[in-house]
Amino acid sequence: LKKCIVVFALDFWQCSISYLIAEICFVTKQSNIVDIHDEFRIIPPYRISMHTCEKRAGEDFAPQMDTEVVYEFINEKCPWTKLPKYILGNSAKEYEKLILEYSVMNQLRYKTNLVREVRNNEEQYYELMLGYSRDHLMLFPYHLSDVIIKGLRITPFQYYSDMMLDLMVQEKSYDTLPNFTAADCLRLLGIGRNRYINLMNDSRSLKKQNRQKAVRSLLPQMPIKVDIQPWWIVQNGSVLVNDVRDLPKEEKMVIDYVIDSGPTEVANFDMDVIQNLYKRGLIYFDVPVSKHDRIYQLWTIL
Repeated sequence: LKKCIVVFALDFWQCSISYLIAEICFVTKQSNIVDIHDEFRIIPPYRISMHTCEKRAGEDFAPQMDTEVVYEFINEKCPWTKLPKYILGNSAKEYEKLILEYSVMNQLRYKTNLVREVRNNEEQYYELMLGYSRDHLMLFPYHLSDVIIKGLRITPFQYYSDMMLDLMVQEKSYDTLPNFTAADCLRLLGIGRNRYINLMNDSRSLKKQNRQKAVRSLLPQMPIKVDIQPWWIVQNGSVLVNDVRDLPKEEKMVIDYVIDSGPTEVANFDMDVIQNLYKRGLIYFDVPVSKHDRIYQLWTIL
């Protein structure tokens, strides 16, 4: 019988993390458990050779290729020149299209994957990826926080606020949200099922004109308080001069320290100051998780 092995490296749903790892692989008794990798990826439900590109380079395929098979080559960063001769009907453009599709669906990092070869503009790629993720109610790409938060100035709170706004404007049910996404919305926005229903009832009484703006006014304006742990790592977000101009002295000192000295444990700062900076979106947190970490009795945590 096949056994489903699920390995999660999570942040216990308590903070914005720099990456989220979830890999699900169906293996037989003879198969080995897959290692945890540095990015969230969707893996086809069959065993993948780490050398597929090299082994299959000389093979011929029928013109009509299974998309999942092509995704194998993309996942292994196999360039067009090393693909089997007849894959995708010998169409480089079709392969480039699938590279972009696979990269966006799996929230892949631009600089370390094939997508950099088919998309010249890194910022546009991440904007496209975020739009797709939000439209499909996916988790915020925490593993890309360094480019999403610092580069695009989009925090998890803003991401989920926009997602919630879309749901309410379209009058969709709360049950539309996947479980993990719903949990993250509750953690950051404080919006669960009951509150969502109340907000929907309030929104229906609003005027039809400028409905989007009116609905946004009902949503929280800043993240709710989170239980920050002293061993979490403080990272500076995208901080501009105008962002710190009117900050209290204590908060300015923390921002200056993190920018000058780099990522620092929360334990080195006053917790109230850290909470304030987090709510302003000027810092975010990394939760140190190594590929050797495991979570046991997952059902008691979630």
